[in-house]
Amino acid sequence: SNFNCKGMRAIDFGKPGAQEFIDSWAQQFADWGVDYLKLDGVGPSKTADVTAWSKALDKTGRPIALNLSASLSASSTWSPLANSWRIDGDIGASPRGYSFPLTSWA
Repeated sequence: SNFNCKGMRAIDFGKPGAQEFIDSWAQQFADWGVDYLKLDGVGPSKTADVTAWSKALDKTGRPIALNLSASLSASSTWSPLANSWRIDGDIGASPRGYSFPLTSWA
């Protein structure tokens, strides 16, 4: 579960139908023409979730890039499963949240 959101539940990937549920979402994204998917709230305890999504996206046959909010320090865990992951913390909603100078807003 995502502990930042009250009432959210985790999928037990040991139960029948769990992978098929994720497969159905991945296929829907592929049918919509999605090119990029980000999984947020990903940490070391979420390997089953990321593995399920990685498998599901591969099954669609569409090249959908998978990005994780996991930290760079865990890149050896995520590199077989995802295309990219975060390299720094959240930037927040203000310029002070950035770890690099921002000179103009687009």
